[in-house]
Amino acid sequence: MWPAKGGQGATGSAGLAAQVKAVKGAISYFELSYATAGNFSTVSIATGAPTPVPVTAANAANLISDAPIVGHGDDLC
Repeated sequence: MWPAKGGQGATGSAGLAAQVKAVKGAISYFELSYATAGNFSTVSIATGAPTPVPVTAANAANLISDAPIVGHGDDLC
């Protein structure tokens, strides 16, 4: 729940998505699949690349595939 006076909350990603659709000027965060299905505008993230990177499933997959594996055996990070 947003701690600011006058803020509103909702339960789960579906609830948040519905609340954002219903309230003009609302902002929130929820799973990308809800943003895509609901035609919400999404952010681009400043990663140090020459331009901000849009939030997409493909970009998330690239990030994960490029991440180094740290640790050994069953102790991986």
